[in-house]
Amino acid sequence: TSKRNSLFDAKGRFHWTMNGVGLEFNHLFGFGVLDAGAMVALAKQWKTVPARYHCEAGTIKKMQKITNLEPIYMKIDTNACLNSDTQVN
Repeated sequence: TSKRNSLFDAKGRFHWTMNGVGLEFNHLFGFGVLDAGAMVALAKQWKTVPARYHCEAGTIKKMQKITNLEPIYMKIDTNACLNSDTQVN
């Protein structure tokens, strides 16, 4: 949904490069000019996802030191919002 078009770096400092997924980018222009026509075409194909539900699982009140040297183990007791509209199955 973006195009390189005729974007020009007059000082020639930034070249177009292809990233790991095959998209061209430039450190001055990013991914280029937004293609509004392509965005509208994609929007017409949009598939809506189901509503997101929120179920509060609980709160951890014990202070824990977080380091990169050892794992953190937590236990949360919850009823998974049993008998509510947001029940987790």
